[in-house]
Amino acid sequence: MLTEKFVPLLIESVSPNGKRLLFLTSGLSSIEVTEYENHPLAGSPSAGWPKEEYRHSGDQEHLKKLGAQDPSVSGHFVKEVIQGKRDYRIGKTVNGPGVQEVKGEVLSW
Repeated sequence: MLTEKFVPLLIESVSPNGKRLLFLTSGLSSIEVTEYENHPLAGSPSAGWPKEEYRHSGDQEHLKKLGAQDPSVSGHFVKEVIQGKRDYRIGKTVNGPGVQEVKGEVLSW
């Protein structure tokens, strides 16, 4: 919904560095990653009840166990994308630094 509201502004804008629309997502945006049994978020939950809940605002230690890094790492990576340093990968999913690479790091849409 947010994208739908702001894309007209992006289309009308004049930018010396080009126009950019970024979609940020977790590593599970790759279906292939979910097939790896050793990936912390892949697979079915264990048997029994109650089920452990996933909370996007979970505590830092739990998120670190799932592979979360310091926000400055992601911030630097997103800045590089905005600056055009990864333009050769436009139209593809790009993994950030330190993320497990899947068949060459980039997956076509």
